[in-house]
Amino acid sequence: MTDSFIYGLIDPRTREVRYIGKSARGMQRPLEHSKPCYLRRDRTHKANWIRELQLSIEGRASIARANRRAIRDTTTGFHYISVKEAAEVLGLCQRSICCVLRGKRRQTRGHVFVYSSATVEL
Repeated sequence: MTDSFIYGLIDPRTREVRYIGKSARGMQRPLEHSKPCYLRRDRTHKANWIRELQLSIEGRASIARANRRAIRDTTTGFHYISVKEAAEVLGLCQRSICCVLRGKRRQTRGHVFVYSSATVEL
């Protein structure tokens, strides 16, 4: 059985979960949603929303930058593209998450984080 995880695409303007997906290929699948080659072919509501975000100033500001290390919440099993994303989604302090990742704290508000084996490259 392959390891897979559930991920969500969140609208940074409203903080609303707009899409839930499942990936068996690490962080590759969530990142493919924003690649131009996929968006040109895809005419779904999800693709239209992603194109709209890419054109908006708020959306551009929320796009993750290259070579961020993905993290995993071992309590829930969810993967996050970055510490910043995990903090925003869970309502946690980025510094607290970093302390857990460095081993200075065991947990933060019941969440335990580790670096994921996936590296995010945009």
